[in-house]
Amino acid sequence: MPTPEEQRRYTKLSAALQQVGHSFCRELPVATASLHLHSVDGQPRLDAYDRAGKIVATLASEQTPKPLRDAIERLARENCQARIG
Repeated sequence: MPTPEEQRRYTKLSAALQQVGHSFCRELPVATASLHLHSVDGQPRLDAYDRAGKIVATLASEQTPKPLRDAIERLARENCQARIG
């Protein structure tokens, strides 16, 4: 069971992910139903999943539009303490 502090952080991250999803819905794959932010080798990574739970895209690569990459990096810095750069 999460501590109250962990629950607050989860709620904040969930709201931030939802905002990114709404702000960049045109840049996300059409089938995107949920987003998962995590770190791979210290770099932020945002995975998009469909309703069946299958990954449909990994974002934060060079093919991702710069404004969306910047939003992912900002989200990671503010919520996950992932190293950027």
